[in-house]
Amino acid sequence: MKSSLSFSISLKLLLSPYLFAFLTFVIFLSIFHMEDLSYVSSLHDPDHNTSNHTVAYNEKKRENKLVFAIGDGMRGCDLFSGRWVHDYGWPLYEENECPYIIPQLTCLEHGRPDNDYQHWKWQPNGCSLPRGKRLLFVGDSLNRGQFISMICLLHRVIPEHAKSLEATFDSLSLFTAKDYNATIGFYWAPYLLESNADNPIFHKASGSIVRNGSIDTHGKHWIGADIIVFNTYLWWMTDIKILEGSFDEVTDIVAVPRDYAYRMAMNNLVKWINKNVDYEKTRVFFMTASPTHKSSKSWGGAPNGNCYNETSMNKKVTPWGPGNSIMQIITEEFNKSMVPVTVLNITQISNYRKDAHTSIYKAQWRNLTAKQLSNPQKTKEELCDVSSGKWVRDYSRPLYEERDCPYLEKLTTCKEHGRPDNDYLYWRWQPHGCSLPSFNATLMLEHLRGKTLMLVGDSLNRNQFFSLVCLVQKVIPQHAKSIKVSYSSPSVFTAKDYNATIEYYWAPFLFQSNADTAYDLGKNARLVRNGSIDEHGKHWTRADILVFNTYLWWRTPFKILRGSFDDEVKDMVNIPFLDGYRLAISSLTRWINKNINPHKTRVFFNTMSPTHKLSKDWGGDPNGNCYNETTMATNISQLGADHKNMIMQILREEFNKSRVPITFLNITNLSSYRKDAHASIYKMFWRNITAQELANPKTYADCIHWCLPGVPDTWNEILFSKMIFH
Repeated sequence: MKSSLSFSISLKLLLSPYLFAFLTFVIFLSIFHMEDLSYVSSLHDPDHNTSNHTVAYNEKKRENKLVFAIGDGMRGCDLFSGRWVHDYGWPLYEENECPYIIPQLTCLEHGRPDNDYQHWKWQPNGCSLPRGKRLLFVGDSLNRGQFISMICLLHRVIPEHAKSLEATFDSLSLFTAKDYNATIGFYWAPYLLESNADNPIFHKASGSIVRNGSIDTHGKHWIGADIIVFNTYLWWMTDIKILEGSFDEVTDIVAVPRDYAYRMAMNNLVKWINKNVDYEKTRVFFMTASPTHKSSKSWGGAPNGNCYNETSMNKKVTPWGPGNSIMQIITEEFNKSMVPVTVLNITQISNYRKDAHTSIYKAQWRNLTAKQLSNPQKTKEELCDVSSGKWVRDYSRPLYEERDCPYLEKLTTCKEHGRPDNDYLYWRWQPHGCSLPSFNATLMLEHLRGKTLMLVGDSLNRNQFFSLVCLVQKVIPQHAKSIKVSYSSPSVFTAKDYNATIEYYWAPFLFQSNADTAYDLGKNARLVRNGSIDEHGKHWTRADILVFNTYLWWRTPFKILRGSFDDEVKDMVNIPFLDGYRLAISSLTRWINKNINPHKTRVFFNTMSPTHKLSKDWGGDPNGNCYNETTMATNISQLGADHKNMIMQILREEFNKSRVPITFLNITNLSSYRKDAHASIYKMFWRNITAQELANPKTYADCIHWCLPGVPDTWNEILFSKMIFH
């Protein structure tokens, strides 16, 4: 499970606590001793002309400047030119002494056998480093690592009762030194501008969308800090698109060159600094790129290697000077600033340290496969398990109002059909150790631009289809959306401006069966034709995103048909429920591998949606069910216990055979708590309810399907997070 501090683009990008400690040390030096960018950059570029304002500022600063260090001259020493020297006085703290280190950084705890990489100190040419002190970090996971390093350096001198760390699941984490009335914070904003990677848990670098001119969205939280340390680099090195306008509107999204996008970010940052920062009260720093060591050939190593198993430093690195395009952008944009910005050039000094990454010596948020363990260079981390968590009250819910979605079926409109209570609406699923990203209709539609998302299966997937339609339709103008609802062919919602469709295809067994039309469900003698998945599958191949489910119909009496439905004499056999289910999942896996190109189509599978037909499963009335239930179950251990584990085992065993990735949407556990959220008696029924049933409502209560808005909205939040952020 991930904590709120568990962020990175790749395990290879994280540095060990010891290198973070050094980089934090550089911050200390800079706060108390170092020149600002215009002066530092002039050391690299003697011909650079600075403004009169900046020159005057630097002259005044040099007049009052403390002696920097031994060997310091009038112009100060260059921190970033030097060498690493052995020093057994390092590290500055022990890994086991700092309780705030996140498990992705604890290399020794996770089995790293060597420790020589700890005993090195950076020695600038011509001067020595003094010790130093405190601040707000803003940026990506590299700045988060430095934030953790900083509090580990400081916490040892602060009594236990006088310090605290608030590690939130929002953008801000905060360490407080109470006796000093001081805080050290980290704010997650990998692009500095607003983006679809702003959720600190669910994000990915590829496919990012960044909103131009949106720095105030985050920047309003930075105002008032005494010292701000920014970084942003690595996320800009991936394919990104720039959004003109708001994420809540239908707007243009364009791809732009890397350097253009990065200059845009730096330009936005400089404007924000000049607008919001009083340089007499606030110091501003900017960290240059933290290097990755993903390719051994860049330092003359094995062609297919990376930082794994590296225990010695690089002997020679290529300097990042003004000639580098990124460094040139930083220099040019920050030299326009009226507020001094100190650049902390950590790139070259960190470039030597291919030996100091976390590599495989960190917490992994899932069990690694035998294949991954046999080749650690390929190991990558995944996000936390969203299926494990709890429901928390949230009065900002529901995500839409029943009356505001004209597309809802009357089979799910519980309020319209007289449900008197509202409490079931005000709940949000909170995974342990992380959070689901908020559903963003515009981002979802943008992801679906020019595509078809198809849900295939039984009425629970139909439930989810209408939920998804309601979630996205609210941001689409009336003239630009339409729906065709059918019980014999696919139901299709169209978002015209996006050239996108969301569809539902009825196939409760996935195989051809006599229940393939909603008007003739074969209730008395359900027949499933073995090997017939292509009968339906030929309609699925055009989809770009497929979401399958099948389960509940296999729990009813059925027979397997060998041959055709047109045969005069039908060869039918009874087989056990679990054998039939394995038959279906095995056939689905073969169909996926035969028909799906994983580079073009994503495949998801919903686990079983639980029923609440027996109150005794949650310790209730032996003869009751979901009728009149208005609170959640607290004990779900017995709910579906007779078959839940066996079904999950079948899914794992069969899907593990697939060469095409199949993403599980594990909705079972979170839905099992919600005995309060079924449609029950508050829906339209396809038949007349008898007087006897009306006298005893639990006899006809629907404890399978769900009210909308309701639980299927959470299923779609999980689908959204997997689609957009994985």
